[in-house]
Amino acid sequence: MRRTVVTICALLTLAACRGPEPIEPTPSPEPTGTTTAAPDPTVTEPTLPDQARRNTPEGAAAFVGYWVKTFNYAARTGDIRPIERVSEDCNACRPYLESLEEVASQGDLATRDLWDLRRTLVTRNGAVFEASATIRTRSSTGAKVERIGFRLRPGDSPRVIDLYRIES
Repeated sequence: MRRTVVTICALLTLAACRGPEPIEPTPSPEPTGTTTAAPDPTVTEPTLPDQARRNTPEGAAAFVGYWVKTFNYAARTGDIRPIERVSEDCNACRPYLESLEEVASQGDLATRDLWDLRRTLVTRNGAVFEASATIRTRSSTGAKVERIGFRLRPGDSPRVIDLYRIES
């Protein structure tokens, strides 16, 4: 059961992914910081900041921060609706959403945030933004710093349209 939470982390941080190809789930060791208890009632659903709706690099960076918060919220509560809403156009995100759904169905929830956003660098690429996020991830093997790429569609209803690991 706990393997699912680590699978989510592994999908987003350890699996090899180049460009827009989706990452397939891979088995991982059991994580620390998971439980089969009820969700922590002090964990609240993240709110999309107004800045994240702006069609600017700063708005894109704010949106990446929001997406990471929705990821952590889903892992801790089993409620995938917030991350699903902002990832609906992202085919590479689908395996992660399915893993989050599986975690929710098993009640195997994280007891702390799995991702800690450290820095986001954003560039414009035509009508979309490309963001490189430096993220500290946690798993049973310890903490690790990863770079994750986000392709974003800005606007009043911003969306992740691609997600991929950036090789160092």
